[in-house]
Amino acid sequence: MGALILGVIVLYQANSSFRNSMHFGFEGFFSLYEKGQWEVSSNNSLIWMLKNIKPENTRTWIIGDGYCGDPNNDPYYIGPQPKGGYYMGTDVGYMRFIFYFGVIGTLIFMIYFYQVACVCGSYFPKYKDMFFLILVCNFIGWIKVSTDIFCVFALFLAVHLVMETTNVDKIGLSQKYLIDD
Repeated sequence: MGALILGVIVLYQANSSFRNSMHFGFEGFFSLYEKGQWEVSSNNSLIWMLKNIKPENTRTWIIGDGYCGDPNNDPYYIGPQPKGGYYMGTDVGYMRFIFYFGVIGTLIFMIYFYQVACVCGSYFPKYKDMFFLILVCNFIGWIKVSTDIFCVFALFLAVHLVMETTNVDKIGLSQKYLIDD
């Protein structure tokens, strides 16, 4: 353990790329040590986006504009590009969904995810709590960035489809491991 700590210290002193990566990865701790307060630039920009970037008209709030990326972000343009190429310059998950398909579409999307979690919970009752927690993590994650956690649910839906179309005893998978009796 001591060799690992010594190695990190030596790399930190000798390699500026490693030092920059450490500052990026542990920005909050460095800020706390250097300034006496916890501050992370990505959180600051997220808060700024939440306060300042909102749809400018009712139509966008209701049904969205249908843009995920910035439509003015021409890949052949040489010069400064908009921040991240995101539509309206925001990377906040919920705001990106609202800009894309409005509050109505965002609610439908959320209901769809809820229904998928319920279906997975009904197919695998032992893991119902896990599916609920995945759903909650997904909704919390959308506060920061638009994530796609559907691939986790899709895996369980595919397993159920295989179990339904295949004799599980034939492939050596006992249902007692996946489904309550």
